[in-house]
Amino acid sequence: MTDFHFLRPAWLLALLPLFGLLLLRLRAGAVGDPWRGIVDPYLLRHLRPPVAHRRPVRRILLPAAGALLAVLALAGPAWERVPPPRVRTAVPPLVILLDLSRSMTATDVSPSRLAVARTLIHSLLQRLPPREVGLVV
Repeated sequence: MTDFHFLRPAWLLALLPLFGLLLLRLRAGAVGDPWRGIVDPYLLRHLRPPVAHRRPVRRILLPAAGALLAVLALAGPAWERVPPPRVRTAVPPLVILLDLSRSMTATDVSPSRLAVARTLIHSLLQRLPPREVGLVV
């Protein structure tokens, strides 16, 4: 049990609002039925089906148990600590910034600034060794 841990323990914070909603729902069920103040208790007992007494278990606790299991599954329980894989490349990545505003459609350079920039980026990528490239436009 010493190696048991969660891969994403931040998901366990989702249990706090879940617990609060469960308490509010149980409290609302414990306060009672709004019909209790309007209908005579003798009549209300005969108007209600006998299954209504198990309402908190079926309608509150079972969905809460399902949500609890979902949160625990999202937290990622694990028995072994495996270090995350490290990806190291021999060549550092490259980020290219490209302006796509209206000024790039100007024809002061033939055919346009955008076409020239595209050609320059293409030739730059051809000359450099293979690497990860990011394009910000």
